[in-house]
Amino acid sequence: MVNCIRTDRVCAAICTAVHQVAATQYTNMVDLLEVCIRICDECAAECEKHEHDHCRECARACRECAEACRSFMN
Repeated sequence: MVNCIRTDRVCAAICTAVHQVAATQYTNMVDLLEVCIRICDECAAECEKHEHDHCRECARACRECAEACRSFMN
């Protein structure tokens, strides 16, 4: 679970940073969004290894965030 927790924390930090930058209406977000997508997908994959409800919920949220980032890029 150590790697799961570490990945969750990194994912939360990246998502928060992307949200803060997006809130400024900065337009050159592609690189940040790509990193966020990669970390969210990585976090979801890690969380899906575990049967805990909170891990399943985290994986779902990560998949949704990655999809939102992909949509934002288009």
